[in-house]
Amino acid sequence: MELPAIFSALGSLAFIAAFIVAMKTYHKTREISSYWLVYSAGALLGAFWAGMLSLSYFGIYPEITGNLAPPIFAATATAFAIAALVTMESLVQPAA
Repeated sequence: MELPAIFSALGSLAFIAAFIVAMKTYHKTREISSYWLVYSAGALLGAFWAGMLSLSYFGIYPEITGNLAPPIFAATATAFAIAALVTMESLVQPAA
């Protein structure tokens, strides 16, 4: 086994854990709930991205997983960038 494949698999599990925590927090909070929704989408995309990398390193359909990983990474980075923009002080308004 290759070390990057193991780290990618662990990263995928960590993104899944982050998704679960973000969704639980989303359901508990009213303030900035849009942040938690976007963050959970980014975490789920991150899990897919790390999973694709892991499959590629393990040699499971490397031509497919290798081609899908970069667009999924771009979507993941975009989701986390949107989550960062949502938390800008001028944009955060408490729910009424």
